Amino acid sequence: MKHASLSLLSLACLTAGAAAQTIHLVPQEHPTIQEAVDVAGANDIIIIGAGTYQEAVVVNAKSNLVIQGKGKVVIDPPSGNTGLTLDGCNNCNVEKIRVAGGQPYGILLVDTTDCGFSKCRVDDSATDGIRVEGGGDCSFDKCTVKNAGNDAISFTQSAGSFTHDNLVTKCKLIAAQVDAIDVEGNDNTFDKCTILKPLGSGFTVDDITNGHDNELTNSKVIKPGGSGVVITGDNNAVRACRLIGAGDRGVHVLQGSFNTVEDCKVPKPAEDGIRSEPGCGQVNVTGCKIPKPGDDGVEMDGDDAVVDGNRVTGALDDGFEIDGLNGSYTNNIANGSKDDGFVLSEGEGNTLTGNKAHGNKSFDLDDIIGEGLNDWDNGTNSFGKTGP
Repeated sequence: MKHASLSLLSLACLTAGAAAQTIHLVPQEHPTIQEAVDVAGANDIIIIGAGTYQEAVVVNAKSNLVIQGKGKVVIDPPSGNTGLTLDGCNNCNVEKIRVAGGQPYGILLVDTTDCGFSKCRVDDSATDGIRVEGGGDCSFDKCTVKNAGNDAISFTQSAGSFTHDNLVTKCKLIAAQVDAIDVEGNDNTFDKCTILKPLGSGFTVDDITNGHDNELTNSKVIKPGGSGVVITGDNNAVRACRLIGAGDRGVHVLQGSFNTVEDCKVPKPAEDGIRSEPGCGQVNVTGCKIPKPGDDGVEMDGDDAVVDGNRVTGALDDGFEIDGLNGSYTNNIANGSKDDGFVLSEGEGNTLTGNKAHGNKSFDLDDIIGEGLNDWDNGTNSFGKTGP
């Protein structure tokens, strides 16, 4: 096993301004990571030299602890063990640690708060790569999870308390066997992440009671087997994301109210670009571009939708299908749809203002429900053929 040496300069940098801390070196002073963890106190730093460590590390009820890898540090846990667990910890930081495997999880946090993970990696975990149960206010920056047997990142509950206020930035989540991100919790933010080819969906908010106020921002979801984003809950948001080549829908709002999809690009989903189901309330879809969806560009079955400034081109069915009640559709564009540009097929009380549709194969506006039950003939829209 090769191990990195710690220079005097590095030691000086680490110890400056930290009067109460001790540096623990692995394997120079402690043969295992677990032994160093067990003896470490508050404000201590554990420096792990390069090598593969065949152990399952449990950090229990520690505060203000730093665990730092120097060189390529790999935790290779025995069969049936999670690679690295933080249980009941506060204000601990883990940097440059890899976990190979892990059963069931690669990295597990339980009732842990204010902890940070930077430049860590998990490969080939049996189920979730990184799992957070309860606690909150933790951060994951520039981490990679590849080939997770279930979800790459899973946020859920411990003893009925759901995790909250976690921040995930610039992480790469590759080839998860289920979803890349699965969230049961609230106020969690995922920013500037890259999600590549999960077999399930890219980003899933999974519980209507507790899955609220979560955000996916400035991220890429590339060729998920399912939908790019699935939302079940209230006040969740997807902003400035690229959702590319989804195997199902680009964004699928299953349940909940006041969810937002804003300034996203949703090219070539196999089904609808953005869809809300019946029972959803006030889904806001703003400033999105949806080229070549495999079904409808935007389908709103929920009520009170606010759909503004979106553009759908080349839909294999309709550009905008409006089935809910009392929606507001403003300044949207639908061109080149294989069926209708806009279709009012079931809902009533919808208002269309400043929309444009030309060059759609059937009608640019198809008001199936008719009888003046929706307001579109107000002189502000620009439609070519209208019917029936």
